[in-house]
Amino acid sequence: MVRYLGEMGADAPVAAGVANCPGYDIGVCMQRVGWLYDSGFYLGVLKKHWLEGANGQVLQEAQPDLCKRMAAAKNMHEFMAAAAPFAFADRHGAVATEGRGVDAGRGVDAGSVANGFGRYLSTSNPMGVAHCITIPAVIINADDDPVCSATNVEDNGPALLSDGQCARTVLLRYPFGGHCCFATGWRATRFVDEMSAGFLAAMASKQH
Repeated sequence: MVRYLGEMGADAPVAAGVANCPGYDIGVCMQRVGWLYDSGFYLGVLKKHWLEGANGQVLQEAQPDLCKRMAAAKNMHEFMAAAAPFAFADRHGAVATEGRGVDAGRGVDAGSVANGFGRYLSTSNPMGVAHCITIPAVIINADDDPVCSATNVEDNGPALLSDGQCARTVLLRYPFGGHCCFATGWRATRFVDEMSAGFLAAMASKQH
């Protein structure tokens, strides 16, 4: 969402946006995920989703070397880097990276993977264009987030929000809230969900 809003700028055809627990710079943030959630949980989910079943069969047939790299990844950052070249594969599975292409079934070396990851970041990293967001937006982060570290906020928040770069964007930073949870009370009401829905509804109503 952030990448889209930044690329569209003033032409974004939406009234407002909410970023709930973003990681900011995707080239760095996955290296800061706590071990329990990284290698202990999410990495296994990613491997199962990508490499098993019908989806895995398609990828294995197209680029077995890339699949081996993904299977061998020890954390989500390594997995993302190994999978990145697939973002530019054609319908036959041929992977094209900056300055070099790899035909389906012929193998992928470390250089092509690095180039593919670099290209992926240049076209997908939200921080490359986030400063161009012009619509009203709310960013929500929690300091105890085990997935998107508070360090990401400290590294990127001030530069993004200072000097009027995103004059209509507000950062709400809570000491507690976990990752996208922000539950309160005995019934664990997700107060940020309600607040976000109210904000979006209010901004949408101003468009009419």
